[in-house]
Amino acid sequence: SDVLEMVKEMEKRLKFLKNMFEISLEHLENKHIKILWELLVVNSLCDEERIVFFNFFDNLIYSASSK
Repeated sequence: SDVLEMVKEMEKRLKFLKNMFEISLEHLENKHIKILWELLVVNSLCDEERIVFFNFFDNLIYSASSK
C-alpha cells in the first residue's frame, strides 16, 4: 500500500539522518527534535509514522547514552 511504502521511505531517511549525526561532529539539537516531533507525531498521517519516529528517537537516545 502507499502508506506502507511511505513509512518504509521515512524509516530509510531517519536511519540516514541518525547515521549522519553519528559520524559527524554535529549534534542533533533540541530545535531539530522539535521539528521532527511536529512533522512526524503532531502532524502525522497515520499511526505508523508515529511508531517509526518513536523507534528512531528511542534508538537515537540509546546510541547517545552508550557513548
